Amino acid sequence: MTTLMEAITDPANLQLAWTHVRSKNAAGGVDDMSVDTFAQRAEQALEGLREELRAGQYVPDPLREITVRKHDGNGARRTLRLLTVRDKIAQQAVRLVIEPRLDRTFKPVSFGYRPGRGPAAAIARVRELLRAGDAPWVAIADIHDCFPSIVLDRLLARLAAIVQDPDVVHLVELWYRMGAIGSDGEWHDTESGISQGAVLSPLLANLYLDSFDQAMLARKARLVRYADDFLMVAARRDEASAELDAARGYLDGRLGLRLNADSAVYSLADGFTWLGLRFTGRTVAIDPQRLDRASRTLDALVAASHRMPVAEWATAFNRITDGWRRYYGRVLGRDGVAPLDRVALNAAAVLLRAGRGSGRLRSLAEAAAAAQGLSFPIDRSAAERRRLAGAISRGMVPDDGVPLVRPGAAAQPPRRSVAAVVRRRKSQTLASRAPGMHLLISEPGSFLGKQGDALVIRRARKIVLRARLADVRTVSLATHGISLSTDAAITCAQQGVPLLVVGMQNEPVLSITHLGGCDAGLGVMQLRASSHEDSAMPLAHAFVSGKMHNQAALMKYAGKYRARAFEDFACATASYADDVRARLSELKRLPSAGSLEAARARVMGIEGRAAAAYWDLFRRALGDRVPFPGREHHGARDLVNSLLNYGYAILQSRVYLVIRQAGLEPQVSFLHAPQRGIPTLAFDLMEEFRPLVDKVVLALFGRKRRLGIDANGLRTHDTRRLLGSAISRQLVALVPYRGLYQRVEEVMRLQALAIAGHVGGTSHYRPFLMRW
Repeated sequence: MTTLMEAITDPANLQLAWTHVRSKNAAGGVDDMSVDTFAQRAEQALEGLREELRAGQYVPDPLREITVRKHDGNGARRTLRLLTVRDKIAQQAVRLVIEPRLDRTFKPVSFGYRPGRGPAAAIARVRELLRAGDAPWVAIADIHDCFPSIVLDRLLARLAAIVQDPDVVHLVELWYRMGAIGSDGEWHDTESGISQGAVLSPLLANLYLDSFDQAMLARKARLVRYADDFLMVAARRDEASAELDAARGYLDGRLGLRLNADSAVYSLADGFTWLGLRFTGRTVAIDPQRLDRASRTLDALVAASHRMPVAEWATAFNRITDGWRRYYGRVLGRDGVAPLDRVALNAAAVLLRAGRGSGRLRSLAEAAAAAQGLSFPIDRSAAERRRLAGAISRGMVPDDGVPLVRPGAAAQPPRRSVAAVVRRRKSQTLASRAPGMHLLISEPGSFLGKQGDALVIRRARKIVLRARLADVRTVSLATHGISLSTDAAITCAQQGVPLLVVGMQNEPVLSITHLGGCDAGLGVMQLRASSHEDSAMPLAHAFVSGKMHNQAALMKYAGKYRARAFEDFACATASYADDVRARLSELKRLPSAGSLEAARARVMGIEGRAAAAYWDLFRRALGDRVPFPGREHHGARDLVNSLLNYGYAILQSRVYLVIRQAGLEPQVSFLHAPQRGIPTLAFDLMEEFRPLVDKVVLALFGRKRRLGIDANGLRTHDTRRLLGSAISRQLVALVPYRGLYQRVEEVMRLQALAIAGHVGGTSHYRPFLMRW
C-alpha cells in the first residue's frame, strides 16, 4: 500500500469528499441514486468504498450519458457523462490528495478551476496587462471540444511523472476508460478524451494544457488562460497574429487539439469579449449578448412559472441569480453587476404579479414573503432586502440596483458610479441641445437665413431661433409656406449639413446637398448585391430579426410599468416573447426560395405574423382608455396611428440622410422591393429603429400629455411639435452599441456604413439590438 493511496482512503479524507459531493447535490448516475438516498446509509457506504479502494477491488460504475444545451445562445448541445454518487466521492477523495501536488507545478498564467484563483483573478490579470498601455492588440482563442479531444495516453503519462504512484494512475485510467449508458439504454464505449461532468476532469485538463502554457511562456507571450479559453496581448497586430499561429501549431502538433474557427485578433480600441465580459479601452462590462441571454433565461422561467408552485420557481430563480452573483459579482462589483440585477428585479416583479393574479400568492404579505426569499445579483443588507421585497411584491422596481431608502429616511442618497453620473449628464445635455442640432421648421411664414456663423429662423421679421452652424447636424423644412436664403442653402451644403424638404407627413421630398452624390463604385456593388437572393437576403434577414428583437425589448420595457395596471399584461408579454423566439427561429431556418421575389415574400410573411402579435400587445400596453383599432398605415383617422405614422416619417427623413452620407443609393433596397422614386433602402434600415418611435408614442400617452387630432384625422400643431420634440430627444439619447454608449443618430450612421461595408464585401451586417 502506497502512502498516496493511504491518504486517499483515510476516513477523514473520504468524509471530506462526501461533504463536497453532498453540498453540490448534483444529478446522479446510472443507479439513479440521489445524494439524499446515499446519505441514509453514508457511513456504511463510505466504509465499503474505503475497503474496496485499499484492497484494489474498486470498480467504477458505467457513466450515465446525457446531452444538455450549451450556454452559447445558439441552441448547440454538449454531451455530459455523469458519475454515480459513490464514484463522485472516490474521485473527490483522489482530487483532494493529488490537487496540491499538481497545482504547484502549474504555471501562473492558468486561472481556471484552481484553488484561490478563478475568473475574478483572470480578469484582474487581463486588466493589469491592458493597463500597462503597451499591448493594444489581443488574440482571443478557445479550444474546440477540449475535454473529449484530450489524448488519454499522453495525459496519463504526464500524471504518472508527477504523482509517481501506479495505483493512482491506474484508478484514473479506469475512470476514463469506463463506458457509458446512453439515453437509448445502450452501452457506449469511451473512444477518447476525458468526460465532462467528472470531478477530476477540470484538474486533469489543466495538467494536460500545462505544457502549452510553458511553451507560450518560453516565447515570452503575455498569456492568460482560463481552462480551454485563453488570450494573449501584444504590442502590434502582427505580433498577436504570430502568437495565435504559434498557439495553434503547438496545440495541434503536440497535444492533438484544435482551436475553434472564431479564434482571432482584436484591437482594444474596437473591443473584444472574453469570459462573458466586454473589454473596450479601459472599460469592462457584462457582454451585451450575455446580458440578453440572461434576460431570455428568466423570460423562459416567467413563461413556465404558471405551471409551477411558487417554491419551485423561486428555487429555479435563485439558482440562476446565485450563479450570476458568484461569477459576475466577484469580477465587476456592485456597479458592474447592476444591469443583471435589473433583469432579475424585473423578472421577480412579473413572477410575483403573476402569482398574485393566479391566486397562488393570496395576499401582498404572501408576495412580500416570497420576494424576501429571492436572491439577486447585488448583495444587500437585511433592511434593504425587506424594503426591496415590499417594493417588488407591489410591482415596483428600483432603478440601477441602488439601495432602497424609505421616503423621509435620514440616510444619505446612494452614490452612483462616476460613469453613470457622467453618462446621465451627457444624455441630458444632448437632449437639451437637440432642437439646435436638428432644425425642424414646420410653421408657415418661417424664414431660414444665415447670420454670421449661425443659422437663424425668423417669423414676422423677428428671430425666434439662432443655432450655431458648428452645432447643426440637419435642417428639415416643411413643404409649404417656408422660405430660405441661398446663403443659408449654400453654407449648409459647404458645411456638409443636409437640408431636407419634407412633405405633410414629414416624409423626404427634396434633398439639397453638396454636389458629389453617391459613390459610383459602391452603387454598382449595391445594385449587384440587391439583385440576387444569396447576397440580398442576409441583409433582409438582419433587418427583420433586428426589428422583431427590438419590438420584444420594448414590450419587456413596457411590462415593467404596465404589469401592475393591466391584469393580463405579464402573461401576455411572456406569451409574446415565446412567439418572437419562434419567429426568429423560423427566420433562421428559411431555405433558399429560388428567386429574390419569393425569398422576400417569405421573410415579409414571418415579419407580418410577428407584427400581428406585437400590435396586439401594443394595444394592451396603451390600455382600454386609448382607442387603437390596430395598425393602419395610410389614411389613419385615429390618434395613435396618426402619431405613429408621423413619427415614422420623421425617422424616415433621418435614415434617408445617413444613407446618403454613407454613399448608398436610397432607391436600391434588399428587404423591400425597389420602387421608382421611393427611398426603399430607408424603409429597410428603418425597421430596426421603428420601436424607438413606438416607445415615444407609448410614453406620450403614459404621461397623459394633451394630444389632439381634428375631424380630418390631422394632428394639431401642438401635437406635431410635442411628438417631433420627443423624437428629437430620443434620437440623441445614449444607447449601448458594440460595447460603447452612442447617440441613436450616430448608431443610425454607423449602421448605414455597415450596409456599405456589407455590399462592398469588407464586413457582415449585424442589426442594432436595443436593450431597455
